Amino acid sequence: MKRIGRLYHLNKKRVSYEPGTASFKKYDAKLRDKIAEIEALTCEKHDHPGQTAVIESVKNHWAGLIVFVDNPEVDMASSL
Repeated sequence: MKRIGRLYHLNKKRVSYEPGTASFKKYDAKLRDKIAEIEALTCEKHDHPGQTAVIESVKNHWAGLIVFVDNPEVDMASSL
């Protein structure tokens, strides 16, 4: 939950600036770094069946979950 909260924070900061500006690019890079960290977690082995099910769901829906990253006009909440 903390990781998702961090994504919301970074994306809110990012979209408060015009795309292409230095500030937008700064927060865009930070957001993409955090997305990459979360994606890396989906590659780790999880022993608890509940964790495995959640991770598999995230993997199956990954493209839809991150659509807001390349499309800042899309509300993040509608992706997640």
